[in-house]
Formats: sequence, structure tokens, C-alpha cells
Amino acid sequence: MKKIILVCVVFLSFQSCATILSGAKNKIAVNTNVNDYEVFKDGQSYGEAQIIKVKKGDVITVKSEGYKDYNVVIDGAFNPITLLNIIWGGIPGILIDVITGAINKVDTPLINAKMKKPE
Repeated sequence: MKKIILVCVVFLSFQSCATILSGAKNKIAVNTNVNDYEVFKDGQSYGEAQIIKVKKGDVITVKSEGYKDYNVVIDGAFNPITLLNIIWGGIPGILIDVITGAINKVDTPLINAKMKKPE
């Protein structure tokens, strides 16, 4: 009985490969050419954050008084680590990766917001 429980625990602990190995959210860096700015993710302020956690589809906006807003939609691609679920995690592992967002990896690790004055 103990061996069956041990096997179940080991099996369940290795499901959702992409979530475990690469995390559910990716981090991006935000750089800008102005000193006084504010970073927003989907409308929520992160102050002068230089690194924030994002997922595919998030909208990042950099604002600074006297400048046009700089907007970026975070794009992503399929995370190939998810394929390890076919070997080990099965359907539950794939579902966990889909729910947590780990099935996608972010294509934009750096946002270089070149703020422009309105014309």
C-alpha cells in the first residue's frame, strides 16, 4: 500500500512540466528614455517598476506627463516544455499548464519604451 501511495505522489508531483520548469508567469524588463514614468499592466499601476510578471495577452502601458502613452500587448508562443506532459504528466499536466498560462512563453523579454512628446 505504501508503494502505491509513493508512486502516486511521485507521478502527481511531475505533472504540469511547463508550470514546474518554467513557471506560470514570465518576467519582462521595462526601460524608458524618461526619468519620471509609471508602468501599468492591464490598467493596474506598478509605479516605476523595471521588472514585472506578465503572461501572453497582457497590455503594458508606460505613461509620463508631457509624453504620449507607450502601449505594448505581450505576445507569446507555445512553450515546448509542455510536450513533456505527453511522456509524463498526461492530460492533467497539460490542463494545469493551460490553466496557469505556462503553455505559452513570452516573446518580449524587454520593453524599450521610447517616449515621444505629442506633436
